[in-house]
Amino acid sequence: MFTSDSAYIVTNDVTEIRLKYFDTVPVASAMCVLRTGFLFIASEFGNHYLYQITQLGDADDEPEFSSSERLEEEDTFFFVPRKLKNLILVDEMDSFSTMT
Repeated sequence: MFTSDSAYIVTNDVTEIRLKYFDTVPVASAMCVLRTGFLFIASEFGNHYLYQITQLGDADDEPEFSSSERLEEEDTFFFVPRKLKNLILVDEMDSFSTMT
């Protein structure tokens, strides 16, 4: 997952998009952020997960990528998945998708 931030000008046109690595969660068909500070990850084929958001990821040392910065053709950026830093796993719902 990445956090995103946009820069606007007076006419509400987006002038820049910034992305920053947040945390890694299982592949999801839907995600729902609740006002109470929880994140529900719904999987199409696997288990569903409920996480509590503990931090917004603003104060960490992850690099931030901006659409206003041009990359050379051979340049790219990568992220390395790590253990959860901004989320805590609260609950896991077993999937019955393999049952018929």
